[in-house]
Amino acid sequence: MRVPTGSRPRASQIPQQSMEPSRPAQQTAPPRGMSRETKIVVIVVVSVISVVIIIGVAFTWWILSQGLVSSNGGNRRALGFTPSSTGGNWTLTVASVHGNMRPSEIMMTIYDMNGVVKNPMSSIPLSQLTSTEWPTYRVTYQKTVSGNFIVAGDTILVHKQSYPSGYRYQIRDDSSILATGTFQ
Repeated sequence: MRVPTGSRPRASQIPQQSMEPSRPAQQTAPPRGMSRETKIVVIVVVSVISVVIIIGVAFTWWILSQGLVSSNGGNRRALGFTPSSTGGNWTLTVASVHGNMRPSEIMMTIYDMNGVVKNPMSSIPLSQLTSTEWPTYRVTYQKTVSGNFIVAGDTILVHKQSYPSGYRYQIRDDSSILATGTFQ
């Protein structure tokens, strides 16, 4: 049937709409459980995270057991000495240095056999123990290379008659003991 142009279509020509309320599109229920592939991915991810945690804990334990981290903010300092006896002096040769230390920050004290401080060697900075001060302290600190820090090879000479066998020395900074030993 032909509809003339410009005229209204007849009721029979208009598609009929249902008067029923429209329904939303049907939703599919999520699958029950994970697919095999998803389970494998989850297992792999959990395994990798577990291994990373175990390695992290082991590495942290190793760092702490090696003393590479300390309670004073990571500023762990220590000095190692090789003592010897040469002629009329005890010689303390710096064998190892852990941390940057200036001779002005490090002090030496000498104790007699009873643990009493042997004057005048009470917390004297190494920087004061020069050859010029030898008559006063009978101890001298000698650097092997120029520079601001104590390095391996530096020496402390201690007069044997002033500080005989059995006397003890202590090297410290303002917060901790760095080295101790007995002249013998």
